[in-house]
Formats: sequence, C-alpha cells, structure tokens
Amino acid sequence: MSITATLWRKHWILERNSILLLLGILIVIAIGGLVEVVPLFYLKSTIEKVAAKLEGRHWMYPASASRADAIRMCADCRVITMSEQKFDPFVGVPERPLPRTTEDYLRERDKK
Repeated sequence: MSITATLWRKHWILERNSILLLLGILIVIAIGGLVEVVPLFYLKSTIEKVAAKLEGRHWMYPASASRADAIRMCADCRVITMSEQKFDPFVGVPERPLPRTTEDYLRERDKK
C-alpha cells in the first residue's frame, strides 16, 4: 500500500468522525495562534534593534530623536504624532525621475 493511500485512509477517518475533525481543527488553530503570538514576546527587543540600526543611517530617520521615536510607538500613536507634527518623510529627498513608458521608447525609435 502506498503512502498516499494510507494518508487518504486516515483523512477518511477524520471526515467520518466529526468529533475527531473538530479536534484536529482546534489543534491546527492553536498551533497557528502560537505561531502568531510567540513573536510578540520578542517584539520590544526587535524594535530597539531596528531603531538603533535606522537612527542616523537611514534617510527617513536622521539623527533627530522625534523621528526615531516614531518607530517605538504603537500604530495609533504614530499616526496621531505624525499628523500633528506634519511629519513628511520625503522632505529633503531628491525627486526621482519619471518612469519611462512604452510611448517614450516608441517616440525615441521614431526619431531615429
């Protein structure tokens, strides 16, 4: 008997017995919940590492303390603070060139 046939037989048992299927679903949800929740216990240390790496080295977070503090805030507080301070992350950033379109390439080809 192949492995696939064995797995289908076990799957058939779960589908026939609703209590076992419910138990399996609960186990899968519990494991998924743990995968989502456990990293939150390490979040504070992770935020501090990211803030230390970005502060003064990234264009959006110059050496000013107020911008780096935005990383450490919760999402709601960050939005309120940024709107009150008129926080514009793109101030001082050079303008990017416009993307080239198909029309640009065709116009260039027709000129030749």
